Amino acid sequence: MITDADVRAGARNAMIADSLDSVLTGGIFSGPGAGERVPPYAQLSARPKRVQLYIPATSGEVYVDFRRLMVAVWGVGQTAVSSLMKQVATSLCRHNWQVTSLPIANCLPEDDGATLVPDPESREGEDVWKGTVVLEVAARGVI
Repeated sequence: MITDADVRAGARNAMIADSLDSVLTGGIFSGPGAGERVPPYAQLSARPKRVQLYIPATSGEVYVDFRRLMVAVWGVGQTAVSSLMKQVATSLCRHNWQVTSLPIANCLPEDDGATLVPDPESREGEDVWKGTVVLEVAARGVI
């Protein structure tokens, strides 16, 4: 089975492979980081949703591990952050990426949880926004 850390690392690698690190110049973080970060940057988090077990007639047992992947993006200006959110969702749902050695079988945007708000932690006078992209990703493996 896969872990949340595996999903975060796979998503981060996919975003870098799609050159999003050149747009998110403050970094793409797959875990908590130390120190102050400079926008634009992204923070990845994941959590389990469900695991489904299938027993095909021709091979061993197959499972699909569904995870909720959240990508929080910080940047300057509402329009810029909205654009970054679209780039992240498009990048992760367009490419075939992997979690450990398991390919992502499915990637769907989830509307619940997606937000675009002024960053409550920004300093007065800064136009920093936080956008959150929420995706359901599914990795398929054989037991």
